[in-house]
Amino acid sequence: MWWTSTQKTGGSAKGLQRQLWFGSYQPARAWLHKLKRGMVRGGRDVLVGPVEVDEAFIGGKELGVYGQESNSKSRIVVAVEIKGPSRKANGRIRLERVPDCSAASLVPFVTANVMAGSTVVTDGWSGYVPLKALGFTHEVRVARRRKKTDEDLPPNAHRTISLVRRRLLGTHHGSVSGKHRQFYLDEYTFKYNRRKGRHLGKIFCRLVQGFCEAPPQPYWKLVGRYFADEPLDVGVT
Repeated sequence: MWWTSTQKTGGSAKGLQRQLWFGSYQPARAWLHKLKRGMVRGGRDVLVGPVEVDEAFIGGKELGVYGQESNSKSRIVVAVEIKGPSRKANGRIRLERVPDCSAASLVPFVTANVMAGSTVVTDGWSGYVPLKALGFTHEVRVARRRKKTDEDLPPNAHRTISLVRRRLLGTHHGSVSGKHRQFYLDEYTFKYNRRKGRHLGKIFCRLVQGFCEAPPQPYWKLVGRYFADEPLDVGVT
């Protein structure tokens, strides 16, 4: 648990296997997935505006699909607190895998993770239109030039999405299965929101606390072997 909480670049199962001299890859992979389930603390504080929100895809390249279409990649939505007078510094973040980019998926994410009445900055996607009616101050940025710049689109959200993709590609070489992607997003959120912490012991204690509060995760759940009468975990489809 200490090794997992202190890895800035994200710990891989192969790395843990080497650290503990495991003869098999399976227990290291199971241990890491169990710890990922404890990285989301129940009742955590919501983000305070202004907050940038944007959607994106993670996964490998796909040919023959355009726009919001996808066959194997996962759709995710990201929310980033904007800090500083220049509105260029990132605060805390939230990442969540969604089934689609419709208002039915995007609006519940915003209401669950952003304080009511906050300013929410998005692009011109129609899925964010209901936010104004729910009490949020909705600020829309639309690219008005042929070449998009940071002034046209939410730069903080785009930067976060790029960092997430780089983490999955660099640490895990892109080999993250779709049914486990939400838990990798939870791990990135857990470490990113504590990136400025000066005391590693506090980060370790947070992981211990979250892991003790998380429900038991037998191996058949970790690998996605679900029975017909068993409910799916969050993020597993």
